[in-house]
Amino acid sequence: MKRLFFILLFCFATFLGRAQQPKSSDQTLEFYYIAHDRTSPVGKICDFIKDRYKEATYYKDLAMIFYLADGENPMIVKMNLPGDNRADFQNILNALQQQLSHDINPKDDIRNITNLFNEIDFVDNAGVPSFRSFQWVSFVTPLFWQMQYNEDVIAALYFVLDLESLPSDYITIDIYYDSNDEFKYDNEIPFGPKDMCGPCNILPLL
Repeated sequence: MKRLFFILLFCFATFLGRAQQPKSSDQTLEFYYIAHDRTSPVGKICDFIKDRYKEATYYKDLAMIFYLADGENPMIVKMNLPGDNRADFQNILNALQQQLSHDINPKDDIRNITNLFNEIDFVDNAGVPSFRSFQWVSFVTPLFWQMQYNEDVIAALYFVLDLESLPSDYITIDIYYDSNDEFKYDNEIPFGPKDMCGPCNILPLL
């Protein structure tokens, strides 16, 4: 009888532990895309993403992906998601601080990021978002814009991921540039002919 009691107690505790794990629909997804070259404000970027990393360590309802673009070999860290590899976060900080730049190849980024979002079931088979909300943050440089990666990466991903079909209040897109840079872009058509209709903020990183 005592043994049965402990078995039932163990089963209940296991169930309770699982029940406390947030479902993806209870989570906010934050995606951080980092373009890095000689002009990147590395210290500011590291401080920003370290703050978000700490936040995700305390709150399991915050799911995060950190993506340092580097051609075919981007550095990717996931938190509070399947395949959680938060232990690799320091590798991103080290790469930013120790290397002058990382390559950007739009085709590689689109393929890699599309695969990432498929892996985490960003939307279900019916096209319904699997997360409570989505925030996409990009760190860019003047060279990133001059090379038209604003169109070939950011705007292209916006349409490849079919973000335009999501409710306008579901997604937030923030694009940060160094506040010390002379960052020039067209206010009317910041993404060229690719008209992103979602809420997009282009902001100085202070």
